[in-house]
Amino acid sequence: MTETQWERLSALTGLAFAILMAIAFAIQGVLPEADDSRSDIARFFADSHEDVMTGVVIRVAAGIFFLWFVGTLRSALARAEGGTTRLSAVAYGAGILMLASGIGAMASLSAIAYNAERGVDPALASSFMAMTYIFFAGGAMAMAWLLFATSLVVVRTRVFPKWVAATGAAIGLLAVIFAVIAPGGNSRFSAYPLFILWIVALSFVMFRQAPRGADHGIARVKSEGPVDAAG
Repeated sequence: MTETQWERLSALTGLAFAILMAIAFAIQGVLPEADDSRSDIARFFADSHEDVMTGVVIRVAAGIFFLWFVGTLRSALARAEGGTTRLSAVAYGAGILMLASGIGAMASLSAIAYNAERGVDPALASSFMAMTYIFFAGGAMAMAWLLFATSLVVVRTRVFPKWVAATGAAIGLLAVIFAVIAPGGNSRFSAYPLFILWIVALSFVMFRQAPRGADHGIARVKSEGPVDAAG
């Protein structure tokens, strides 16, 4: 399998991430918001703790595919960008930060749901729910930087179609706005579903087109032979 074929298949990890996240959302349901009453939050976890824990496990598995996708995206952007690959590094770092924020949010949810069948302390559940949304807000900001950096590389190099940059920048802007106006969570204010759709679309783009330079550089080295250091 050539490097290009490997990277095309690696691009589909974005699709796997999206599928697992959709399953997690469907099982977990809509989480209570941070400013809901303590009794409502406690009741939700008492009734749905098994669904929440199942969703947490699936989200963690999705994170593994997301990490691989972000690494594949960084490779494609870095080859197109060349030079210091500063924006590619920003996109990759933002993806790692986004993943770390998601893990923090899942840890907060697990802290409430893990032993919820024994009873849920309303005050403690409310505090951990607020912490969960703080992690979500941090993840949204990281998501925005991933989208902005990727969009800038696309604009400068045309490594992907223009709509990747346009939609990515728009979703990134929404993520920042929603993180500011609804840091405590609100199902009406979330750019995350749009981000997942963007990942799906970009996965197919990366699968269908060979990343620039993936095999070309290798082929040129083989055809030209070693370069004379003196000339």
